[in-house]
Amino acid sequence: MKVVIYARVSSKEQAEGYSIPAQLKRIREFCAERKYPIIKEFAEVETAKKAGRVVFGEMIRFVKENGQVEGIVCHKVDRLCRNFKDYVTMDELKVKAVFVEEEFPDNAAGKLTFGLKVLLAKHYIDNLSDEVKKGVQEKCEQGHWPSVAPIGYKNNFQTHLIEIDSERTPLVHQLFEWYATGRYSLEDIVEKAEETGLRTPQHGFPVNKAGIYRVLRNPIYYGVFIWKGKRYQGKHQPIIPFELFDRVQTVFAIQENPRGETREFAFRGLVKCARCGCNFTAEIKKGKYVYYHCTHHRGDCGNAYITEVELSTLLGGVLKGIEVNEPVVEMVQKALKESQEDKRRFHTEALRRLQNQYNLLQAKMEKAYEDKLDGAISDELWLKKSAQWEVEIERTRIQMERYEKANVSYYEEGLRILELCQKAHSLYVKQNPFEQRKLLDCVVSNCTIDAGTLSPTYRKPFDSIAKRVEMNDWRGRRDSNSRPPA
Repeated sequence: MKVVIYARVSSKEQAEGYSIPAQLKRIREFCAERKYPIIKEFAEVETAKKAGRVVFGEMIRFVKENGQVEGIVCHKVDRLCRNFKDYVTMDELKVKAVFVEEEFPDNAAGKLTFGLKVLLAKHYIDNLSDEVKKGVQEKCEQGHWPSVAPIGYKNNFQTHLIEIDSERTPLVHQLFEWYATGRYSLEDIVEKAEETGLRTPQHGFPVNKAGIYRVLRNPIYYGVFIWKGKRYQGKHQPIIPFELFDRVQTVFAIQENPRGETREFAFRGLVKCARCGCNFTAEIKKGKYVYYHCTHHRGDCGNAYITEVELSTLLGGVLKGIEVNEPVVEMVQKALKESQEDKRRFHTEALRRLQNQYNLLQAKMEKAYEDKLDGAISDELWLKKSAQWEVEIERTRIQMERYEKANVSYYEEGLRILELCQKAHSLYVKQNPFEQRKLLDCVVSNCTIDAGTLSPTYRKPFDSIAKRVEMNDWRGRRDSNSRPPA
């Protein structure tokens, strides 16, 4: 009986051992004992979980095209048929399947036994698949990403966890920073990514538009991942903060607007949800009414919608919080003048000290150089000490430049701040929302809102001014009996 022989292992790891050579050796010996001429050998390194193995398919085609083949010799049933489609394919060939380790009579009972073996092999595969799924599910429950690491991370094959890819992580972070500005399209980001040298870790290819989109939409970068539709809190190190991810998703919401609307909203990006920390975004209702609401990127938090008119009124109250009256302005002006003199004296004295230090270091360098020339100190000591002094001289020079360039006349700056505090609210109510936003950006860094209650975070020095306005204390302490003169 003229035969072909087939050997298979289910992984590259097995192929690197002795599985295929051992199978082929045993099959050849078996054929020699039975006096089966071997027409061709086939060996495959591939899982048989699914039908359609490459080498298996080549063998089937060879048998169909070569009328001399009368049988296929394999080591065991599960090496040849491990799913029902393979079993049907073999049955249709009308050639005999012979196994080194197993023998089946050429009758109905033998065919039944052969079919049962295939059934058991299929059961083994199904059971293995279930166990793998359980393992993956358990890994997710423990907070670990269960698959190939996304770009910016890498798989640690010892711990079976993902970790930061130090080469690509800064570049991935930069992608989010660029897109969060709202000034770039995805095509722009693709170009910038290629310019920075971002490449896929597997093949070293530039990341295409679809890849960039997947990165910017993937919550794994701030510490959360989605697997099989379920959300898990990851234990891996985040690459970006949630706030940056949230800003990027807001930009997507704008740029993917199905109506193609490009309208800007004055207060977007200024207010966050006090309940979940997400940004407040805006949308138009009935073609003209602007409403602000939480993006709900962390799930529905139940915070209420608010109209732009209502939000503008609340933000105006933020500026009322830094409003100072004329008597207070006069008192602070006097304090600023006194402080200006102290500041000027400090500045002059600091420059004098730095100049003396600079001159002293220069003198040390010159004296040490003369000692080197005279042979009083070694070249090695000279090099060591001169290197230290050069660093100190450069540091001192930089400090002197900073003092010389510094604007010590902060009296005028203080007056401008006071003037803004006096007039901010009255200016605000006369302006349109976009001009109001510019004014607010000077005073606050962000605000949080919860069911119509606004809480601002003031920029310096307005945070101190707001506190003193609230406490009615302009003497540096809380004193309920102290009031500015009427």
